[in-house]
Amino acid sequence: MKHFIILLIILLGHFPTTTAQNQDLPFVPPIYNYSQTQYKAGLQNWQISQCKTGVLYVANNQGLLTFDGQVWQLHYLPQKKIARSVLADNNDSKLRVYVGSFEEFGYFQRNAQNQLVYTSLKDQLKDYRFHNDEVWRIFKHQDKIYFQTFSSYFVFDGKQVRAFSPKPAPFAMFSDGNTLYMQGVNADFYTIDPQHRLHPKLSTNSLGGLVIATIPYQKELLLVTDKNGLFFFNPQTDQLRKFTTDIDALLPSISLNRALITDKGNLILGSLSEGLYAINVSTGKLLWHIHKKNGLNNNTVLGLYEDVQHNLWVALDNGIAMIETPSKLRFLNLNGDVELISDMAEQGNSYYLASNKGVFSLTNGKLNKLPNFSSQVWFVKQYDHQLFVGHNKGVSELVGDQLRPLSNVGVGGMDLKKGMIHGQEVLVGSSYSVLTIYKRDKAGKWEPSHIVDGFFDLTYRIEIDPMGNIWTNHIYKGVCKLSLTEDLRKVKHKTVFNKPKTKEALRLLKIRGKIVFADGSQFYYYDDDKQEIVPYAMLNEQLPQLTKTRNIVPVNDNRFWFITATDYFLVSFVDGQYKITEKIAFDDLQHPTTEDRASVFVSSDGASFFCLDGSIARYTDNTPQTTYPYNLSLKSLRSYDRDTDQYLLEEITANPSFPYAKNNLVFQFQYPNFSKEHYQLWYVLEGYDKRWTQADPDFSISYQNLPPGKYRLKVKVLNELNKELSLYSLPFQITTPWYKSLWAYILYFVSFIGVSIVATAIYFRYKMKKKERSFLRERIRRQRLLESREQEVTKLQNQMLANQLEYKSKALAEATMLNIRRDEFLTNLVVELEQLMDNQKVSKAKSHLILQHIRENISEEDQWAVFQENFDMIHKNFFKNLKERFPSLTTTDLRICVLIRLNYTTKEIATMQGVSIRGVETARYRIRKKLNLSETDNLYDFFVKFQ
Repeated sequence: MKHFIILLIILLGHFPTTTAQNQDLPFVPPIYNYSQTQYKAGLQNWQISQCKTGVLYVANNQGLLTFDGQVWQLHYLPQKKIARSVLADNNDSKLRVYVGSFEEFGYFQRNAQNQLVYTSLKDQLKDYRFHNDEVWRIFKHQDKIYFQTFSSYFVFDGKQVRAFSPKPAPFAMFSDGNTLYMQGVNADFYTIDPQHRLHPKLSTNSLGGLVIATIPYQKELLLVTDKNGLFFFNPQTDQLRKFTTDIDALLPSISLNRALITDKGNLILGSLSEGLYAINVSTGKLLWHIHKKNGLNNNTVLGLYEDVQHNLWVALDNGIAMIETPSKLRFLNLNGDVELISDMAEQGNSYYLASNKGVFSLTNGKLNKLPNFSSQVWFVKQYDHQLFVGHNKGVSELVGDQLRPLSNVGVGGMDLKKGMIHGQEVLVGSSYSVLTIYKRDKAGKWEPSHIVDGFFDLTYRIEIDPMGNIWTNHIYKGVCKLSLTEDLRKVKHKTVFNKPKTKEALRLLKIRGKIVFADGSQFYYYDDDKQEIVPYAMLNEQLPQLTKTRNIVPVNDNRFWFITATDYFLVSFVDGQYKITEKIAFDDLQHPTTEDRASVFVSSDGASFFCLDGSIARYTDNTPQTTYPYNLSLKSLRSYDRDTDQYLLEEITANPSFPYAKNNLVFQFQYPNFSKEHYQLWYVLEGYDKRWTQADPDFSISYQNLPPGKYRLKVKVLNELNKELSLYSLPFQITTPWYKSLWAYILYFVSFIGVSIVATAIYFRYKMKKKERSFLRERIRRQRLLESREQEVTKLQNQMLANQLEYKSKALAEATMLNIRRDEFLTNLVVELEQLMDNQKVSKAKSHLILQHIRENISEEDQWAVFQENFDMIHKNFFKNLKERFPSLTTTDLRICVLIRLNYTTKEIATMQGVSIRGVETARYRIRKKLNLSETDNLYDFFVKFQ
């Protein structure tokens, strides 16, 4: 009986009456806001439209905005007026984009350069006078374009414009097939016949409000009023019935402003105060509500549009929003204390979230924090209907809304895994230091049994292989393999595997029951035969881009989430091959997690939940695969103008040709795809490039100085999985300039021959003249050399003559001095003899003979005068000039001067003059004074230079 009760409890535990998946949680599609700083125009946006090439057009406060998924661009209206309404006419072969403004309306159309050019239609109104009219709505009805204001409407048939001013004035106008409807300003709901006459259809009292949108649904018309809800109207029977929704009670206060029905049949309502509502048209059930608190930038909805990819675009009072309804992701913002979520689990009808501020339960859309617990939580796991929570202090079991601490678990619960060891089913838990074995008690509940002896280390992840080995992972030291004893109490064998020759430590992973490892460069597995970790060739070949995987979360036996530091990859195992089927970047998620806390929880129904920062995201595969309806196209083509130093727009044709002067080209491409996938543009220029090259993120390609020739530019768009989405090819030509043509080369050849002949003649003439100049220079050089030698000979001869003259001058001076001294001596001797004769000291008879003989030897000429005359002849009137300039010089002084001029020494002069050396020095001093010379002046130098 006891065993039956235990079995009954277990069976009841496996078949709960309610599950967490049955919760009606307010998940919403991804929301992407575009602010004024991004699109660089006015705050307010009024309407949105899209042309068949995929480009979006937005009526903005500053003009018309265009967006191709890559680049926003603003186009001004006349006088830079505000754009209130916009319509891209996709049925018009001319691709006109109609725009309405204040007392202005017309259309933009692309010219040959693919640039938008505005044409005004206002001037075609001849008999209409504007009264502050603003065109609030543009629509097409029976191949005609209608521009509606709050006082009138204008009809353009492609050639001319007509104005109509109905009474009452139109508040809103709608086209449904062949029928034209009008909601009057504070008036009834009308139809307008082909003659533009009004016919009342529904009274204001029956509607209780103003119709702001009409939506065809099956055979009826869904009328959306501003404050009185929604009605189904049968145009055949004029019957009106109320459409009941979950938000009827809110409608009188939120002021609906815009509405549309999506391609999937969901009704979207835009309000002036509470954002957006999505309603199931079949049931009236609220699908989601998007507003400022859960992602919308502003609650005032001014325009709605669904693009071809089924994204919902919202024109707001402040900015633009895109709601990616085709996305496989849905987000739930958790407005509460919860912050970074690291793990999730489900039990009963609740989800449990592990965060850095404790454990939170999510039940019936309400978030509640478990009381009296605010520690960092690392995991929350459910095994056999027991919920375990690993946190900073250890591990606890969650019972109701209380955490029951467990013993024998160590400090800090890091991981908990289930497996078979020695034939026993156990749970193995890791902590900051120890491993704990959990076993079932008698009631079948898991309880900690004991701590494993022989192991003490920080383990943030564990796995159990089919052989019963426990693998532990230290965040820095790598992995360790443990084998336990039969009683599971001790470590029998421990093998530490050092990381391979890489910079990163090994990370422990498990896929399809197999223990694998990754180190950032490749995958590995444990080879039982070699007893070592070896490269895993299968994963390395099939998933080379996932070697930085940090964790693998199985969805089922054949689908897995590979989590890296930046991305989530969904990998499928089909026909023995691993293949990436989905990539989700952290940056694409709203409120992404950190790289070391990223995790995915897979619920019992197969849905994947991403744990984020203050929110969770649900991934489901039931959303249709993303479609790519548009083709890659050339947005603009520019060439560089060297004269203006600017890039100028060129016409876009099927096979453009450019002159050589415009061989610097810039190609700007567009691929209108508004999902948040990251696309790459690759290109190759045939005839120039050798390999494909990735383009800039703005999809621009530039080439500089292309040589003449024919080229073909091939461009392709790849998604994140390197799948080719679109291919574009453009042949073009760079023409040969006239100076590179055949006739130019012939002219160059003839000119070259002529120039060569002339150059040869000039060269030979130059060589001849060069030889002549060389011969002349040599002759002049020889002549100059000869003259130089003759001058040297003359100089030597003059020097010899000067030396001889100097020598002879000295000899003459010496002879003259000797003669003068002799004559003076003889004269003195005569005087002395005569004195002796007069004194009768000698006989006169004997003395007369001697005196006669002496007088005969005394020269009758004045020897000094003769010397002066000769010396002046040789030395350019030396004595004459000296006596004229210095008349105070005596004859004795002159003699000393001439001897100094002849470079006699003081001693020599003394000898020649018969005086002492002191006498000569005295004479020199006297002469220096008479010549006004200082003691430092050299007398010889003075006389040599004297003339």
